[in-house]
Amino acid sequence: MTYKKICHFFIALFFLSSIASAQNTKTPNPFQPEIDAFAKADKINMPDEGKILFAGSSSFRLWKDVNDYFPGKSILNRGFGGATLLDLIQYSKETIIQYKPKQIFIYCGENDIADNDTVKPKDVLDRFKKLYSILRTQLPATTPIVFLSLKPSIARWSMHERMAASNDLIKNFISTQKNIQFLDVYSKMLDTDGTPFKDIFIEDKLHMNANGYKIWQKLIAPLLISTDKPTANTNAGKVAGFKEGNINVFKGIPFAAPPVGDLRWKAPQPVKPWSGVKDCIQFAASPVQGEPIPFMCWSEEFLIPKKPIDEDCLYLNVWAKNTAAKKPVLVYIYGGGFRSGGAGCAIYDGKEMAEKDVVFVSINYRVGVFGFLAHPELTKESGYGASGNYALLDMIAALKWVKQNIAAFGGDPNQITIAGQSAGAFAVNHLCATPLAKGLFKGAIAQSGGSVLTSTLRPTTSLQQAENMGIDFAKHFKVSSIQDLRKISAEDILKSNQGLSYPIEDGYVLPNSIADIYANGKQNDVALILGWNLDDKVTGPPVNAEAYKQQLQKQFGTNAEKVLQYYPATNDAIAATSQDNLSRDGFFGVQGYAWANAQLHKGKSKIFIYNFNRKLPAYSATSNFGAFHTGEVPYVFNNLKTVNRPWEDIDIQLADQLSSYWANFVKTGNPNGGNLTHWPSYTTEKDQVLVIDQQTNATKMPFKDGLRILSTLY
Repeated sequence: MTYKKICHFFIALFFLSSIASAQNTKTPNPFQPEIDAFAKADKINMPDEGKILFAGSSSFRLWKDVNDYFPGKSILNRGFGGATLLDLIQYSKETIIQYKPKQIFIYCGENDIADNDTVKPKDVLDRFKKLYSILRTQLPATTPIVFLSLKPSIARWSMHERMAASNDLIKNFISTQKNIQFLDVYSKMLDTDGTPFKDIFIEDKLHMNANGYKIWQKLIAPLLISTDKPTANTNAGKVAGFKEGNINVFKGIPFAAPPVGDLRWKAPQPVKPWSGVKDCIQFAASPVQGEPIPFMCWSEEFLIPKKPIDEDCLYLNVWAKNTAAKKPVLVYIYGGGFRSGGAGCAIYDGKEMAEKDVVFVSINYRVGVFGFLAHPELTKESGYGASGNYALLDMIAALKWVKQNIAAFGGDPNQITIAGQSAGAFAVNHLCATPLAKGLFKGAIAQSGGSVLTSTLRPTTSLQQAENMGIDFAKHFKVSSIQDLRKISAEDILKSNQGLSYPIEDGYVLPNSIADIYANGKQNDVALILGWNLDDKVTGPPVNAEAYKQQLQKQFGTNAEKVLQYYPATNDAIAATSQDNLSRDGFFGVQGYAWANAQLHKGKSKIFIYNFNRKLPAYSATSNFGAFHTGEVPYVFNNLKTVNRPWEDIDIQLADQLSSYWANFVKTGNPNGGNLTHWPSYTTEKDQVLVIDQQTNATKMPFKDGLRILSTLY
């Protein structure tokens, strides 16, 4: 080998080894977790084309409630923390182009200057030009783009001259282009002394708080592209909603008059008609309750929005595909122990069910003492000889509204199914029993709840007992009349933590106990889906075996030994497992079991029972609650996208399957269809249920013997 060739050989070897070394020491991409999160969210539910896209750095990423600032606009937020224009260029395919937006808002460039003192305003301009070129070549040239100027901040005020100069260069460039606007947020965030407002940032003095975003809201709102609003005529007036892809969405439609002032603690009254068109583009207030604070397994996605919360709460929401064919209707009733909850929870979003050709309706109802107070004066003024149960009357009023109006939204008023979870499921049982709801629905779904059985734990409260509780409630406030009680603020009533907050046997909504109504075949005989979750638990940490036995003795007396046969206390570990199983079966499973058997006794409609056993994936042991109470809701509405958990492929498959079961049931009264695993109807002879887990199969009811024993002890 010649000297020249040897030199070339070593040069090449050095070059290749340098590349390998660079690859081996390559710095991990700091944005990969967020890019992966976008990809996972898109895999669960790919956003509709034609949304308004917000893309950029932390100022967008931290604007998590951006859709609340622009009700009626379909906004997709794809900001990621610390991004520069170079990052946005590199990841434009993952964060911008693939979504095919109808309008783009970009905020980026601030970090370019902050990351390196040598980056000049012209460098920022050149980077923006490159990003702009990518967007213009990869998206339609007519796609409108808005570039938000680099914002000022206290933390980076030493860089404000370079920020301002960058803004000027980009603004001048944009002025020579078509279908792009420069939005000056910089000057609008400066106080009269020329420095940034002090009250628009969080503690780091860099990122904005709500005050800062309100400035942006005011500037952005006029620039948002307008779209055609879907409209519908109701019996009180015309309403306008907004579109999410091919789905028409209406939020905050009044179905009853505000239950305030003299209408507090009265049956829901008709809505006052309005003229013109009422915009129904955002959730109305949730009913009066305590502040929503995440606890145990219930993260913020399972809770109502922090605001608004108000007595004026009788509104509903509709999601419907924009097609001419009449579609079956699902009306959803939230849980919350009859003391909390609201239709605005993220997990109750109805879009994905509407995609399966079901009109999805979610309703509000009064909770706590506002929904259940009984009192002799209220009974006298009611006109129907009873009081209390206003929450149930709210639900009935909503169902009547659906029956009368849903055709205008594309729904079939003769094919309505009601559904609810936890307290919502208990409510569904009441609606199946009350004669006031006869003919308003043809099917019912109850997830983890029922009200057939009563016991010392669930005593039947009569109207007279409830009225006496109402008298004590008035005494607590030192008033002697309902008129004076209605003058007390909702806040003071809530703070008192007093008063009845659950349904009663009032002789009107419930003429008899639910068990008697079913025993006499007087129920609304409709097809049923009933079920509960493997880890439906409402008790605290387990006690030791001896303490557990003492608890059973106190609760069940001489029948404690019978319970121990199926929920044993051989040692502390076994006793702990038994306590979990008994909590599930004693509060939820036995109600579903007894309800199914009561329906079979004199009913003709079919029953389908499920056990949801899929343990929801968790990021850590502290968030691992298994197949917890309410955990199935994001699956049955195909809404995994609304919950922050490390979903696996099996979860995505299960969500599609379960929502298809639910949609099929709403359409036909039978959950089966397509390639779904066959779900047999329940009979006492075969007692088969659908067990939902990583493998979904029909099998004999787990824990049936324990449920049978428990059903005889209530």
